[in-house]
Amino acid sequence: MSAAAAKKLVLEWGTADVGLWLRSLDSKFDRYTSAFEKAGVDGSILLSDIGEADLKELISLPTHRTKVLVAIAHLRASHRSSPTAKLNAATGSGSGGKAIRTPIEGNASHDPSPRQPFDP
Repeated sequence: MSAAAAKKLVLEWGTADVGLWLRSLDSKFDRYTSAFEKAGVDGSILLSDIGEADLKELISLPTHRTKVLVAIAHLRASHRSSPTAKLNAATGSGSGGKAIRTPIEGNASHDPSPRQPFDP
């Protein structure tokens, strides 16, 4: 994946990007990427619609569900506190304040967890 693609807004993530994000959380999560793709889980769904009941259908192991739920919560918290989201909310512009830039692919020099804000 190119550096530009890794800096996409979460709201713009397609199902393939969500798969990359899952793998960046834990390489073992590769087994779930096809289920997420078949279910049509994209960035906007991660930010608003998906919950524990949905993840029970997509992720077989409870510990893996918990890890993904925590990561989703961090994505949502980062989204709510992002300068772009605040600006969009204040001006009523953009995509309803759903803009956040976060990495979807980790590397050795970067903790791929969404706990760290990503500064492009």
